Amino acid sequence: MEPIHSVESVDDPYLLYPELAVATPPTSRIRRLVAYDWANGFVSPFRETPTDVCASVAEYLRLHSLVSARDSLLDLGCGNGALLFGVVKALGPVATSCFLVGVDLDQKLVEEAAKTATEDGIIRSQRVQLFVGDIVSRNPVFQVHPRLRSNIDGISMVSPTTTVDTLLDDASVILLYLLPEAIGKLLPNLRQQILLGKLVISIKWPLTSPDLDLSEFLCTHQDGYLVYRRSIKA
Repeated sequence: MEPIHSVESVDDPYLLYPELAVATPPTSRIRRLVAYDWANGFVSPFRETPTDVCASVAEYLRLHSLVSARDSLLDLGCGNGALLFGVVKALGPVATSCFLVGVDLDQKLVEEAAKTATEDGIIRSQRVQLFVGDIVSRNPVFQVHPRLRSNIDGISMVSPTTTVDTLLDDASVILLYLLPEAIGKLLPNLRQQILLGKLVISIKWPLTSPDLDLSEFLCTHQDGYLVYRRSIKA
């Protein structure tokens, strides 16, 4: 197979995650997918957020008083809940009454998150909603009830109007650990949420787009993540 050429920087996702480049029959040439396993709807490979990054995010939120008991934290592409739950556990008492919401296309990972939501001594006392669905579409998402284990009984449709858009509208803090292509698909929605005063925290990858004016954002670079807020002039 031919090597990948024209890698612009060491932050290139296909260099960091070689499995994102796949052989495509019949030519067997390497091509870049728009996103991981795109044919099946997946937009990023699952990478568990390191605990030290979760702790750092929590410390930033706490030091700047950016989270209160009334807030709702939404994790887009939540996987097994490592980022969402890790941040909340590190926040401590300030997040006791926060509403936690996660959504991911991988049902098995969401069921793993549901198990944590049931069994973890801290998380099980929180208000948690977990959904299976495509984060880059406007299709309805399906709720996984933490205390139901069956693949059949554990999934129920909340409402035909429950979509990622409605979850975004209800969130006050939006967390994501996604590859740039997936972020690009979400950018119009994320931009709108930031302009409404929401906080967006992206692990590793920045929010960038040649098609959108992002100058109205305040971007704070931290070790391992970026924080986006509405600027005063916006």
